[in-house]
Amino acid sequence: MMESVWIFTVLIIYKAWSVTSEVPLSFELGSYVNLTCRGQSNPFLHVIWKIQTKNNKCRVTFQHNSENTCRDGLYITLQATNQTVLHIPNFSESDVGFYSGELVLSRSREVCNFSLSVTTPPRLSSWLEMKDGKLVAVCKAEGANPAANISWKEAGNSSVEEKRSVSDQFHTTESRLTLPQHYASSSTPVCSVAHAAWAEERLLLPRLPGLPFYQVCIISAFITIFVLAGTSLLLYRHRKFLISRCRGHVDASLTDSQQKEDVEEVEPYASYVQRVNSIYNS
Repeated sequence: MMESVWIFTVLIIYKAWSVTSEVPLSFELGSYVNLTCRGQSNPFLHVIWKIQTKNNKCRVTFQHNSENTCRDGLYITLQATNQTVLHIPNFSESDVGFYSGELVLSRSREVCNFSLSVTTPPRLSSWLEMKDGKLVAVCKAEGANPAANISWKEAGNSSVEEKRSVSDQFHTTESRLTLPQHYASSSTPVCSVAHAAWAEERLLLPRLPGLPFYQVCIISAFITIFVLAGTSLLLYRHRKFLISRCRGHVDASLTDSQQKEDVEEVEPYASYVQRVNSIYNS
């Protein structure tokens, strides 16, 4: 008896959810999408799908007065289980939006609402940092749709804190693992990230933070320019010093030769004066 009551309760909740809730779904670009309203055993009168995307608003109907104002190749088929399916071939950015299906029966009416978006893999990063004197391993998956799931391998009894945020339908998940006091570098925990866009999970090993590659390139360029400029300046000064020394030697050589020429010019005159003086003295 209790089992029957439980099943009945679940059916009531499911019906209320199917009428009022909007189901978020995410698909990869180029995939073939099928949207199905809840199946009914009773025959239906007609089905109406109302689609509203960023750049378009259209509708597709089935059975009586069938029409299709959508231009993206959308169409409806009837399954053997008396269930209709809305087909979206080659899912693209233009198909992102809200889809509302209305199934009209002979005595009731069912509505199903879907919000479709594109599956986007996250950007991953992981690092180690100090907080309140404790070492914390951080793993971050940002810009994802749907949200990525983060777990830790070899975490032991370390405490985990997770934060999630949404911006423009893109999800960011950040997990912070506080490492114990007896942490050893040989036992670094591994961050594991799972996402709908990947067939397998991605593993990251937190490292001490370093400079981004572009900053390293900029710093290296500045260092190279500084070294080249310093070397050029030293070479210029050394060349200037050598030139000045060479000029000094040349000037000294010129001075010595000039002095010799002056002596050579004075010596004949001195000897002449000496001979004249000797004649007068005699």
